[in-house]
Amino acid sequence: MQKPVRKPPVVGGVDIESLNERDNVLMTKTVVSDLARVREAVLELTSQQPEDCRRQLSDADCRLTEVFLAHEATLLEINPLFLFADSFDWIIGDAKMILDENAFTRRPHLRELVLRRSAAYPETALKLTAGFDYVDIQVFTRA
Repeated sequence: MQKPVRKPPVVGGVDIESLNERDNVLMTKTVVSDLARVREAVLELTSQQPEDCRRQLSDADCRLTEVFLAHEATLLEINPLFLFADSFDWIIGDAKMILDENAFTRRPHLRELVLRRSAAYPETALKLTAGFDYVDIQVFTRA
């Protein structure tokens, strides 16, 4: 089995957003309107990296953006992304993806997942089964 090697960023964690170029961090925040715009951002971001690294990041970009768009996600955060030194493979160390609950009517498999795992997603399950996710309680007192 190949051993993964972590390439930049060499630092990270929960405060990754506070880092910048001088910290040797490859990071971008891109509004995803289409696949072409994301690819442009990745090319710009990786332009100073070695060719093999650019190929791996480009592959990761294409695959992850397709998943992001297919599930109508609102956020996809990958930290870290490990790149293999002796191949063009990569693997995600940790990920967070937030989905748009309003898209569940168009994505029945996501709705079914939430309902099957309602203990893990109680607020979302409530919204799906009750049609709303909050209750407005008004208290009336007599004077």
